[in-house]
Amino acid sequence: MILLELLAKRMIFMLPKTKIVQKLFVGYLLMVLIPFLIFGYFVYNQAQSRFLEQYLRNRQELIEQASNSLQVDLTQVESVYQLFQYNEYMLEYLSGNYRSESQYVYNLLKNIRPLYSFVSVGNKQIQGIRMYSINPEVETLEPEFGETNELIHKPEYGEIQALPPGKGLWVMKQSTSQQYPSLIYYQKIYNSQFSKQIGIMEIKVSDDVINMLMEKIKTKKDDRVLIISPDSKLLFGDLDHTEEVQLVQKSASAIIQESKSGHYIVRGKRLLSNMVTVESLDVVVISYTNEKGVFENLKKELQFVALGGVICLFMLSAVYYWIVSSLTKRIVKLSRHMRRVGFDNLSMYTERTNDRDEIDYLTSSYNAMLQRIDDLVNKVHREELLRKEADYKVLQAQIKPHFLYNTLESIRMMAEVNEAPEVANFTHTFGKLIRYSLSNDKFETTLHDELEHVRNFLQIHKIRVGERLDYAIEVDARINRFVCPRFILQPLVENSIIHGLSRLRKQWMIRLRIYEENGYLKVEIKDNGVGIEADRLRMIQGVLHGELDLERLQTESGGLGVYNVHERIKSFYGNQSGLSLNSNDPNGMICIIQMYKGELESC
Repeated sequence: MILLELLAKRMIFMLPKTKIVQKLFVGYLLMVLIPFLIFGYFVYNQAQSRFLEQYLRNRQELIEQASNSLQVDLTQVESVYQLFQYNEYMLEYLSGNYRSESQYVYNLLKNIRPLYSFVSVGNKQIQGIRMYSINPEVETLEPEFGETNELIHKPEYGEIQALPPGKGLWVMKQSTSQQYPSLIYYQKIYNSQFSKQIGIMEIKVSDDVINMLMEKIKTKKDDRVLIISPDSKLLFGDLDHTEEVQLVQKSASAIIQESKSGHYIVRGKRLLSNMVTVESLDVVVISYTNEKGVFENLKKELQFVALGGVICLFMLSAVYYWIVSSLTKRIVKLSRHMRRVGFDNLSMYTERTNDRDEIDYLTSSYNAMLQRIDDLVNKVHREELLRKEADYKVLQAQIKPHFLYNTLESIRMMAEVNEAPEVANFTHTFGKLIRYSLSNDKFETTLHDELEHVRNFLQIHKIRVGERLDYAIEVDARINRFVCPRFILQPLVENSIIHGLSRLRKQWMIRLRIYEENGYLKVEIKDNGVGIEADRLRMIQGVLHGELDLERLQTESGGLGVYNVHERIKSFYGNQSGLSLNSNDPNGMICIIQMYKGELESC
């Protein structure tokens, strides 16, 4: 520790006096190499842990799938009970309803043995089925039937007798013919009224069921399997590895109390263990293997990669040092010139090389920057002058509304002086129209003012086309204080003139009526124009009702103005208000605006 402390103090003392290359090398060691080694070690351990966890999770999924498959087979075996319990011939046989041996044999051959054959063919999991009658007078015909005395001496007989109706008992026994244990299922048989026990059913499960379970779990040669009871009693295990079995069994005992399945590591022996509970058998199946075998190949690969990384790191370190030494000289010269640069000294850097690399690009950019700095003040000044000139031109381009009003009023007065009343009336009406259009200080207005604006609009068109245009305005409601958005009537009237009347050779007629109905204020606009094609009208109605996309209206035929007025009315009065468009038979269109009155009575 004292040696390291002295070395650190010496490095700190000498570091300010070292050259830039040496500083970069020291910085490389302290900030790159050593952190790389520490980080590599950490990543190595993390990768090993993640691989271990992933391996255990995959193994857990495998053993749970195998357990579920076993559970399905066991359930199929248990379902066989229903076939025998509800078979009248079997119940008669076990109840001893026959008086002679020939009747027993006849019933067996005709009714019962076919049932045995049917069950055996349909359930490959079953090796054999045997019935034990409680009544000693029943004939025990082999192999389907046996004597109850055979069961009395079996250790599980007490558990069989304690079974309630509808419940079965699975027994696991060590097989003498194979490596793995065998399975036997017992369940009581009752009479048809379930008032009296008349027999016991014994089903021996095929060894293939357990063999298939073990084949799915033991994927490698080193994998081992334990089967224990919920109270951690060993039912099956590899006794050649007693110490490992005891460690795995002890570790599983603590986990069983909290969970019926899961994975864990036996730290002492580094054993990777997975466990799952088979509910029907009431046992816990544990699969375990040695970590050494799992990670043997992985560790070799990781060690080889780590060694290769260290070698490459040191080789690159040497190359890095050489490159840094050659580059820092040019950087130092450039930095010296930068220190001399000031407002009174903007000379260019002339010590250039033939290298076409980033430093050369930096040098070129540095010289260009000096040139830009020299022009910066003048450029900014010119831009400021141009901006002010542009603002001035914008101010000049703005025409005040009152100037336009005064000009129109002057034209009207001159027309009256020159006895041109039509021009005076036209100018006066046009002035009111312009005044309403340019007075944009309010979004809202009254329906009375909006109607006056439309009246002026129609009057100008009437002056323009003469007797060809005939319009009428009928008001059957109080509109002086009814608030509405601006410009909701003019676009609709203008629509009637442009799209409906302009192509009409006969007299134009527009009828505008305002009335109240069921709490709504309605504006009805009729014309006698050419109308709208049926398909186009249905499309506009679909868009207004929200059934079609708005993009369908974006054509030269119009429709967007109507939609915009509709949306403004809905936004202002609520969704119960809006605009509807219909055909005015035989010619023209009818447009109706519906506005919910509510409390909008003042502006």
